[in-house]
Amino acid sequence: MSSPSQGQLLYALVIKSDIQSNQISVHNAMITLYSRCGKVVEAKMLFGRMIERNTVSYNSIIGGLVQHGHAVEALKLFNDMNISAHEPTGITFISVLSACAHTRKVDEGWDYFNSMKQKYGIEPCEEHYSCMIYLLARARKF
Repeated sequence: MSSPSQGQLLYALVIKSDIQSNQISVHNAMITLYSRCGKVVEAKMLFGRMIERNTVSYNSIIGGLVQHGHAVEALKLFNDMNISAHEPTGITFISVLSACAHTRKVDEGWDYFNSMKQKYGIEPCEEHYSCMIYLLARARKF
């Protein structure tokens, strides 16, 4: 399923069949598909229409936004995620730290990195350290 049109067709079939049991996971998958195909506007529209969201919903849209150059918007959504009481995961922080790197927000990046363990109990892994190295390199602080 590599093109958005095939994904949109499948999504339409799911909606038409009125599958309610796990609709949130279908929406999350569509946000990921749209993002991977560069259809950020469609991904944002679908996220905005979701009645119910979970951590995966936020991870999908935040990751897609960062991947396509919308780092500031991704960081805003991360703050919205915290307000909505959805707990971030290690995956969330990879996207958030990448967003900080793209925007050269060194202090904010350090704050997020330190909050991983202190606030959320998430042990930084290799990917998180790589994001921090990339952040420092982009900001010429290395």
